[in-house]
Amino acid sequence: MTDTSLAAATRDSAAQQPEAAAFSPPGLREYAGLTVCLVAYGILLTWAATRSGPVPQPEAILGPVALQLGLTAAVWLLMVGFRNYSVLSGLISGEYFRAYQALHAPPDWVERPARAFNNLMQVPTLFYLACLFLVLFERLDHQAVLLGWIYASTRLLHAVAYIGWNYLPARFGAWLASCVCLIVLWVRLLLG
Repeated sequence: MTDTSLAAATRDSAAQQPEAAAFSPPGLREYAGLTVCLVAYGILLTWAATRSGPVPQPEAILGPVALQLGLTAAVWLLMVGFRNYSVLSGLISGEYFRAYQALHAPPDWVERPARAFNNLMQVPTLFYLACLFLVLFERLDHQAVLLGWIYASTRLLHAVAYIGWNYLPARFGAWLASCVCLIVLWVRLLLG
């Protein structure tokens, strides 16, 4: 592709992209709703962390781990699918993925799965490590399994909020909830 045809393809791609809506930060009402949800989440987390039950088999933690791995695989497939569709349909130039220059940037909906996938390669690795240590050091209990399910579920909510509608209070709330859950899981693991 010549520089002239690349520039024309870029112009055509930019012309096809809708105007970005002006960003207006979430207001007090949105964050008040988020606060109510986080308080309810705190109650659920406290209940899960203090609930007694029989000591599960080590395989019990595989459910939350499988949910987290499945989520990561699904987001990866979305990322690959959205990117390939956008290039094959001519929405964007394949040159963007060669140089990652802003001039050739795809629409936000194409890149949201990539950013969500990037997020799933960060903090969740600490979840996998905690699950491994819970089994290796024989510290797995009913509460840890519940916390694992809560963690994986909040990561699922985060990915859906990010990819689906990218609403900042929902994303932040799900992210914060997952981080708090992971901290509780690690504190329980380290304090035995």
